[in-house]
Amino acid sequence: MTMARLGTTAIRITAHNGVPAGGFIGCPFDVYARGMGNRFCRICGEHKPLTLEHIPPRSTGNDHVVVVHRGDEAVMHSLFDMEVRDDDGYRQSHGMTFKTLCEDCNEYLGANYVETFKGLYLDFAHESGDILDGLDRDRNESETDGVERYCEFDLGEGFRPLAFVKQVVSNFCATTAPGSMLDCKDFLLDRGNISLPARYRLHMAVLPKLDGESVFSGWMRVLFDDGTFCDMAFIRMPPFGFVLYDTESSTYLPDRAGDITPMSRMGWDETGKITLVLPTVTGRNASRPYLWGRYQNAV
Repeated sequence: MTMARLGTTAIRITAHNGVPAGGFIGCPFDVYARGMGNRFCRICGEHKPLTLEHIPPRSTGNDHVVVVHRGDEAVMHSLFDMEVRDDDGYRQSHGMTFKTLCEDCNEYLGANYVETFKGLYLDFAHESGDILDGLDRDRNESETDGVERYCEFDLGEGFRPLAFVKQVVSNFCATTAPGSMLDCKDFLLDRGNISLPARYRLHMAVLPKLDGESVFSGWMRVLFDDGTFCDMAFIRMPPFGFVLYDTESSTYLPDRAGDITPMSRMGWDETGKITLVLPTVTGRNASRPYLWGRYQNAV
């Protein structure tokens, strides 16, 4: 698995099949949390000892040896198909972990949100094998630009959409710059709170397995040729990918499918059966999060 930490270097991306050229500018932060010690929790903001959190949850199978690379290596590998050697990184022996949350916050997330996320994550992997196999077969094939495919997934009666969204948002808190998402504290530490701060827009997509690689970008800025930009963070943990947009700091928001923000406004006890309709992302676009869920002819 690979984790990306973006620095302050802008990476220009040339136009391809009508898609405007753009670039990434990452916000500098220590996503590896080396030497964090007793610092501030990225959810509650309090000065407490920090504990390890598995992302995705350890119970999903995130308990094996992983190789973590520097941000520039991971970004080059992800965006430009450049080889990243395992011996260039350092190893974590018990899965992908982050030391950015305090014990109290970590335990609250585990007690209230993890089971819902784990259930959908594992159910999708087990019951949608044909879809995922098809994505893996197609991932290296050239696709018509702008054409999106979708998959529908029926959620069971006991599924809590609010808990799922809260777990995903907490993952972004844990992997973005310290202090950048403290406005999510009340939303995350009160399971019944349905007030995700209005500046966020959360999208979800289905991704090919990509050899098991995961990427956690932190906040970054996508630059468009007309001078506008979009601030976003993304998490790639196949078979799912998530993009979090900051609508307040962005000057342009791209039109994309897979918006699951409305699930954050469903009550804690709203567990009725619903259907998720998610864009599937294949080919080179799987390494281009700013294109996930792109509608035909959209920027």
